[in-house]
Amino acid sequence: MIDWWLNLNIYEHIVLTLAVASTIVVLAKIIFDIFKFYSVDKLNSEPEDLEKYEKIANNDSDIEKHVPRFITVISLNIFIISTSWSYFIFILFTSKALAIFFSILIGIASIVIYSIVKLLIKKRKNKV
Repeated sequence: MIDWWLNLNIYEHIVLTLAVASTIVVLAKIIFDIFKFYSVDKLNSEPEDLEKYEKIANNDSDIEKHVPRFITVISLNIFIISTSWSYFIFILFTSKALAIFFSILIGIASIVIYSIVKLLIKKRKNKV
Protein backbone atom coordinates (compact mmCIF):
# COMPACT_ATOMS: atom_id res chain seq x y z
CA MET A 1 0.00 0.00 0.00
CA ILE A 2 2.81 2.40 0.86
CA ASP A 3 4.60 1.56 -2.40
CA TRP A 4 1.43 2.33 -4.34
CA TRP A 5 1.06 5.70 -2.57
CA LEU A 6 4.71 6.58 -3.23
CA ASN A 7 4.37 5.68 -6.92
CA LEU A 8 1.61 8.26 -7.41
CA ASN A 9 2.60 11.66 -8.76
CA ILE A 10 1.66 14.91 -7.00
CA TYR A 11 -1.46 15.39 -9.15
CA GLU A 12 -2.73 11.94 -8.21
CA HIS A 13 -2.00 12.61 -4.52
CA ILE A 14 -4.15 15.74 -4.67
CA VAL A 15 -6.95 14.01 -6.60
CA LEU A 16 -7.04 11.10 -4.18
CA THR A 17 -7.04 13.39 -1.14
CA LEU A 18 -9.91 15.45 -2.59
CA ALA A 19 -11.83 12.28 -3.45
CA VAL A 20 -11.58 10.87 0.07
CA ALA A 21 -12.41 14.20 1.74
CA SER A 22 -15.43 14.85 -0.51
CA THR A 23 -16.67 11.32 -0.01
CA ILE A 24 -16.56 11.80 3.76
CA VAL A 25 -18.49 15.10 3.48
CA VAL A 26 -21.23 13.59 1.30
CA LEU A 27 -21.53 10.50 3.51
CA ALA A 28 -21.83 12.75 6.57
CA LYS A 29 -24.57 14.74 4.81
CA ILE A 30 -26.44 11.55 3.98
CA ILE A 31 -26.19 10.34 7.58
CA PHE A 32 -27.35 13.71 8.90
CA ASP A 33 -30.31 13.68 6.51
CA ILE A 34 -31.27 10.13 7.45
CA PHE A 35 -31.21 10.78 11.18
CA LYS A 36 -32.40 14.40 10.86
CA PHE A 37 -29.57 15.87 12.94
CA TYR A 38 -30.26 19.27 11.42
CA SER A 39 -33.39 19.68 13.55
CA VAL A 40 -31.83 18.72 16.89
CA ASP A 41 -31.23 22.36 17.83
CA LYS A 42 -34.97 23.01 17.71
CA LEU A 43 -35.48 20.83 20.78
CA ASN A 44 -34.01 23.47 23.08
CA SER A 45 -36.04 26.37 21.67
CA GLU A 46 -39.20 27.72 23.13
CA PRO A 47 -42.18 27.60 20.74
CA GLU A 48 -42.49 31.39 20.51
CA ASP A 49 -38.77 31.76 19.82
CA LEU A 50 -38.84 29.04 17.21
CA GLU A 51 -40.69 31.23 14.70
CA LYS A 52 -38.11 34.01 15.06
CA TYR A 53 -35.34 31.44 14.75
CA GLU A 54 -36.81 30.09 11.51
CA LYS A 55 -37.00 33.57 9.98
CA ILE A 56 -33.40 34.34 10.90
CA ALA A 57 -32.12 30.95 9.76
CA ASN A 58 -33.93 31.10 6.42
CA ASN A 59 -33.28 34.78 5.71
CA ASP A 60 -30.54 34.07 3.21
CA SER A 61 -31.58 30.58 2.19
CA ASP A 62 -33.16 29.64 -1.08
CA ILE A 63 -35.97 27.80 0.68
CA GLU A 64 -37.74 31.07 1.46
CA LYS A 65 -37.07 32.52 -1.99
CA HIS A 66 -38.05 29.32 -3.84
CA VAL A 67 -35.06 29.70 -6.15
CA PRO A 68 -33.33 26.47 -7.17
CA ARG A 69 -29.54 26.55 -7.02
CA PHE A 70 -27.44 24.67 -9.51
CA ILE A 71 -24.13 24.95 -7.66
CA THR A 72 -24.19 24.08 -3.97
CA VAL A 73 -21.64 22.66 -1.57
CA ILE A 74 -23.01 19.16 -2.05
CA SER A 75 -23.11 19.44 -5.84
CA LEU A 76 -19.48 20.58 -5.84
CA ASN A 77 -18.58 17.64 -3.62
CA ILE A 78 -20.43 15.28 -5.95
CA PHE A 79 -18.49 16.76 -8.88
CA ILE A 80 -15.20 16.22 -7.04
CA ILE A 81 -16.16 12.67 -6.04
CA SER A 82 -17.24 11.58 -9.50
CA THR A 83 -14.34 13.30 -11.26
CA SER A 84 -11.69 12.01 -8.87
CA TRP A 85 -12.80 8.41 -8.59
CA SER A 86 -13.53 8.13 -12.32
CA TYR A 87 -10.04 9.50 -13.05
CA PHE A 88 -8.53 6.59 -11.14
CA ILE A 89 -10.72 4.16 -13.09
CA PHE A 90 -9.95 5.69 -16.50
CA ILE A 91 -6.21 5.97 -15.85
CA LEU A 92 -6.10 2.16 -15.83
CA PHE A 93 -7.39 1.96 -19.41
CA THR A 94 -6.43 5.19 -21.19
CA SER A 95 -3.81 7.89 -21.29
CA LYS A 96 -3.68 10.63 -18.64
CA ALA A 97 -5.17 13.29 -20.96
CA LEU A 98 -8.14 11.12 -21.92
CA ALA A 99 -8.65 10.09 -18.31
CA ILE A 100 -8.83 13.72 -17.23
CA PHE A 101 -11.17 14.61 -20.11
CA PHE A 102 -13.58 11.72 -19.51
CA SER A 103 -13.56 12.17 -15.74
CA ILE A 104 -14.48 15.87 -16.11
CA LEU A 105 -17.32 14.89 -18.44
CA ILE A 106 -18.58 12.41 -15.87
CA GLY A 107 -18.28 15.07 -13.16
CA ILE A 108 -20.38 17.53 -15.15
CA ALA A 109 -22.94 14.82 -15.93
CA SER A 110 -23.18 13.94 -12.24
CA ILE A 111 -23.92 17.56 -11.29
CA VAL A 112 -26.63 17.76 -13.95
CA ILE A 113 -28.19 14.46 -12.83
CA TYR A 114 -28.02 15.50 -9.16
CA SER A 115 -29.70 18.86 -9.93
CA ILE A 116 -32.46 17.22 -11.98
CA VAL A 117 -33.18 14.65 -9.28
CA LYS A 118 -33.17 17.38 -6.62
CA LEU A 119 -35.68 19.47 -8.61
CA LEU A 120 -37.93 16.45 -9.23
CA ILE A 121 -37.95 15.59 -5.53
CA LYS A 122 -38.73 19.21 -4.65
CA LYS A 123 -41.63 19.32 -7.16
CA ARG A 124 -42.98 16.04 -5.82
CA LYS A 125 -42.88 17.38 -2.22
CA ASN A 126 -44.70 20.56 -3.30
CA LYS A 127 -47.51 18.52 -4.91
CA VAL A 128 -48.17 16.52 -1.75
